[in-house]
Amino acid sequence: KTLYGIDIDYVGIWNERASNADYAKTLRRTLDAIGFENTTMVAKDGDASICNEMANDPGYVDAIGVVGLHYPGDDDDLSACRELGYGIGGQRGGKPIWSSEE
Repeated sequence: KTLYGIDIDYVGIWNERASNADYAKTLRRTLDAIGFENTTMVAKDGDASICNEMANDPGYVDAIGVVGLHYPGDDDDLSACRELGYGIGGQRGGKPIWSSEE
């Protein structure tokens, strides 16, 4: 931002990799500490299994602002995502599920 005068609204974790709660939470803390608290993290660019992992870790839910799925209309069971407050396009007033591949 200092060099180019732009804001970074979203950052992704990794493309098509297993999710990693510790990495995501550390990145969120680091971004916050250096002034990027308004930058939203998108994870994981894969299937909906990330929501099952986040269900056991409230800190992980707090770190991830958008669940990115390859093809959210395909065979993904989104029930765990919905229970955490995520919905397609931010339905239900929660955090959004995005198509991160299509």
